[in-house]
Amino acid sequence: MKLGYQDREVSKAIGLTIDVSGTLPDVVMVDLGSDPPLLVFVECVVTDGPVSERRKEDLEALAAGGGFQASDCAFVTVFRDRAEPVYRRMASSFAWGSFVWFASEPEHIVLLRHGSEEHSTSLAELLSET
Repeated sequence: MKLGYQDREVSKAIGLTIDVSGTLPDVVMVDLGSDPPLLVFVECVVTDGPVSERRKEDLEALAAGGGFQASDCAFVTVFRDRAEPVYRRMASSFAWGSFVWFASEPEHIVLLRHGSEEHSTSLAELLSET
């Protein structure tokens, strides 16, 4: 069972009910400085798999139970290093709209961004954000 620590006061304050009998991510963090609060779901590949489309949907359902929209959530898959074979094996299964972070490069994060006509961005615009 995964549950090393749970701040029940914060969970209650933001309306998030965490059912420990369900499938939990490795870490759930909340950014209370944003409005609405931002939930950050973290999966460490050493304990589980990555944030796949299916896993992302499950975590969005958990968040929806607390009244959170999908736009109020971030999903992060954590690896030790991008040179590890496990990263290369799992790279095709990451969910669009999620992030990948490497402990060996803590200042950097990869965004798997999906575009749409509504949110089209050119490469030049993306480069200006870096």
